[in-house]
Amino acid sequence: MIQKFYFAVTGITIPGLDPGDVPANPDGVDDDLGTAGERVVNLMLWIIGATAVIMIVAGAIMMITADGNPEKFKKGKQAVIGACIGLAAAILVGFILRLALGAADGTIRP
Repeated sequence: MIQKFYFAVTGITIPGLDPGDVPANPDGVDDDLGTAGERVVNLMLWIIGATAVIMIVAGAIMMITADGNPEKFKKGKQAVIGACIGLAAAILVGFILRLALGAADGTIRP
């Protein structure tokens, strides 16, 4: 279970957790810089995405519970807008990094 979650997030297998799993490389180290970089980018995007969703929910709750207080509503609105802008920027940066890593690798991965 842990290995499947870790692999889904990072794309890296953990040797020794499941006896049926054999790493692609005998020493278990990934030699491909593009693939390793892509895994790091995916992990960062996953963390940023989760944080943005939490901030959007927190901002929405702040707006709902403002109870007529314009300052609290404004803070909630700013949190939602900031999280959306941050998420859009992270997706754009992730796309650009994947293109750069694909160009360095010799393959373009959308």
